[in-house]
Amino acid sequence: MTEVLNKLNEVGVLCLKLTHKIRQAEGPKPAQSPISEQVISSQIGQIRNLFKEIDIASLNLSEGEHREELMKYSAIQSFIAAFEGNESEAYARANLDLFGLQVDALHGGPTAKTLGGRKIGKKLSVQQHYLRAAALVLWTYYGKNNDEDRLNQLITDARTIIGVGTKEKLAKMVDNHDQDHDFDLTKSKSPLSVHIPGIEDLVKHHGYRRLKDFT
Repeated sequence: MTEVLNKLNEVGVLCLKLTHKIRQAEGPKPAQSPISEQVISSQIGQIRNLFKEIDIASLNLSEGEHREELMKYSAIQSFIAAFEGNESEAYARANLDLFGLQVDALHGGPTAKTLGGRKIGKKLSVQQHYLRAAALVLWTYYGKNNDEDRLNQLITDARTIIGVGTKEKLAKMVDNHDQDHDFDLTKSKSPLSVHIPGIEDLVKHHGYRRLKDFT
């Protein structure tokens, strides 16, 4: 892995974490002290400064290589642009949506062909991975609390929302994640890992209790 790719992974994780923090104010039980404009500005500043340190020109781009680095670089550019103070709300939302589509394409999801990536079989979109991560967190949360009623409700919701509608299939999904997961998000092979810390916070502190709360 190149030094540029390492730095892009680091900044990309910060972008996704900030996205989760912003969602805290949108849930069933919004934060009493939602993330302030000052905090958002500070974190965007950190992301922007780290991004400036990435020497994308150091890569040999003339050989048509380093597609992953270029796509990640472009995705982060879209994320930063969404928070430029002089842009309209519609422009900001469009850039956030573009960021999500680019992340989706990077992982071989449904938008890969449109945005120049390589679609991988029936690869799920980023939003589908997010919802699966939410199901995983809820499964673990209610399992620890021995809440059978909530677990049964989760299974019912999962059947409709993510197409995983039996206890056995949900358990298998969790097991597959656990085998690929690394707490260092830049090294994890599970596409669910990057979403989990933010989702855990939404469940524990912001009233997200049903899978449909994340849709």
